[in-house]
Amino acid sequence: MQSRYSPSRPDRDRAVEDRRAAEADVAHAVRRHIATRCTPGTLIAGQIGRARTVADLASRLDAPTYWVHRALSALEREGAVATMPMAGVLVLGPGQPHPADADLQRTIRDRVAAGFYPAGSALPTGLLGDEFGLDAPQVARACRYLTHDDTLIHHHGPHGPGFYVQAPTSLEAAS
Repeated sequence: MQSRYSPSRPDRDRAVEDRRAAEADVAHAVRRHIATRCTPGTLIAGQIGRARTVADLASRLDAPTYWVHRALSALEREGAVATMPMAGVLVLGPGQPHPADADLQRTIRDRVAAGFYPAGSALPTGLLGDEFGLDAPQVARACRYLTHDDTLIHHHGPHGPGFYVQAPTSLEAAS
């Protein structure tokens, strides 16, 4: 017998789909707000602290704070924004590295330049994550930025899909 408090299976499935669609709409609204109303290099809404930024943005968008928080977390994993401790959420411009990735990026560049990671070799992202105390999305975000300056390349190489050390161009090799 069906309880009056538990929806039937089709109703529950529809409710889950509706919730996911609503959360996706909020994520899209957060992206749109950042793209149209925020300047790279500035804090979102000029608020101090992430919690106040989330609450202010949720109020502006008339959206649940939890969904706004999740949308900002996804944008941070992508490298579009950066949470600055005691400051707020910083909007990053295209090609601007995430401030938390600087040490890892510097180490990778130094090791590539020293030949520790030879051209064509797979980058040991799991080991680097362990070494720097970062999770996989943070390491991937840092490595994606290094593909812009041709330090790394992302492709399906001999060891599977991942980040590989870019071979130097013919001009770099000649110098």
